[in-house]
Amino acid sequence: MKLLMLAPLVLCGLANADVDSTKPASYAGSWHMVVPAETADLVRKMGLPKPTAILSLTADRTFTYSADAGGQKLQHNGKFEVKEGSLWLYGDKDAWTRVAKVGNDGLEIDGLKFTKDESFNLLGKWVLDRGGNLDISISVNFAKDGTFSFRCSNATSKGKYLVEGRTVTLLWTEVDGEKIELGTMKKTLTLTDGGSFKIDQFHYIKG
Repeated sequence: MKLLMLAPLVLCGLANADVDSTKPASYAGSWHMVVPAETADLVRKMGLPKPTAILSLTADRTFTYSADAGGQKLQHNGKFEVKEGSLWLYGDKDAWTRVAKVGNDGLEIDGLKFTKDESFNLLGKWVLDRGGNLDISISVNFAKDGTFSFRCSNATSKGKYLVEGRTVTLLWTEVDGEKIELGTMKKTLTLTDGGSFKIDQFHYIKG
């Protein structure tokens, strides 16, 4: 019974600082729920894993929300908008709706908070590393609005990206000037402790 009471707590929270309440793109990224100490203590005493929830927002105003409270998993996808100083989430295929209040210390829903995952600085240009020799003609650039662009001598592409810890998901929207449907071409990469990542067999470092 207590576990079921925890589910609404897990499935309705978010918060962080440093967002512009008038610009949806400033929210882009992954937001992880901060589990209240009393909730963490309760589930520990019950022998259950700590509840988790992640809200991923993209610059094109879409979101994915996933949560796990003691094995009870939920996921919602939809769109969001900023209005009247609040962030509104609307599920595409269900009635799931949340309104996040925007304050000086971030966002809040029902007293629960999320923090934006900024465990590493992805922003800026990353260039191809050819065994210690940098090839600046091949690069990936990550922008603050949640978009990326790739270029080399004979190809270009663009898209959106999501960050979860050290994992980055690339979602292409354009290849060589031709638009493609979001989600039809994607790739997941992981930033190493040394501050680099690979796309296929190619190694990139911060340029």
